[in-house]
Amino acid sequence: MNALATYRIVSLVPANSTVPASLYLNADAEGSLTVNFDGTVATSQWALFYYPDVVAWGSMPGAVILVNVGSNKVLTRNRNDALTMETPTMIGELNYWTIADTGAIRSAADGSRNLNVQGGGPYDNGNPVISYGWDPGSHNLNERWTFQRV
Repeated sequence: MNALATYRIVSLVPANSTVPASLYLNADAEGSLTVNFDGTVATSQWALFYYPDVVAWGSMPGAVILVNVGSNKVLTRNRNDALTMETPTMIGELNYWTIADTGAIRSAADGSRNLNVQGGGPYDNGNPVISYGWDPGSHNLNERWTFQRV
């Protein structure tokens, strides 16, 4: 299993800050998923592993696993839609994600669930990231992400 590369995953929502700031996907020390102002820390960096043979949502080929560089744990969506960080001992369907051309990061097991910066803003350092229903007609920036190669 070779990583595609290491990335900072950046939310498109504007940070609640007096200075221009980005919000990076972060796995904090307790394993909770949040956004963070500091993309240089290892907990805000992710190794992506591509699996071309995984079939997402029953028809779409290819998915990635997101491994947090700081914890070496895998981003997982459990059956109750909670996001957790798990030890990568047994990879299963809830560990796979797809990256849509809209910028959404969606669960490969259920394309209606995606990573979402919780709430309607303003968004601060430490704001939770949750699994939330995708709104295809929406232009909500809290459902969209970009990738910066480290």
